[in-house]
Amino acid sequence: MSQDEYKTVEDLLKDLGEQGIPVGSWQNREPSGDAEAFTIPSFQKLAEGLGQLQGLLEQEKEKDQAKIAELNMKLNRIRHGGGR
Repeated sequence: MSQDEYKTVEDLLKDLGEQGIPVGSWQNREPSGDAEAFTIPSFQKLAEGLGQLQGLLEQEKEKDQAKIAELNMKLNRIRHGGGR
């Protein structure tokens, strides 16, 4: 059954049970409030890597903007008959 075909929660639970998913052992738990308990090391490494990548991209952006400004100055000199 697709998600749209479930008419009731019981239909969903029945289908999950038929698929071998233990639906009767679920428990509601209160959040512990400890965010560190929910961190995943691979996500932390990914976040650190993305932070480093962001820093590198910002450095490259600054270099590119400086090069664009330099080229714009050269273009203006050429347009207005200026020398080197």
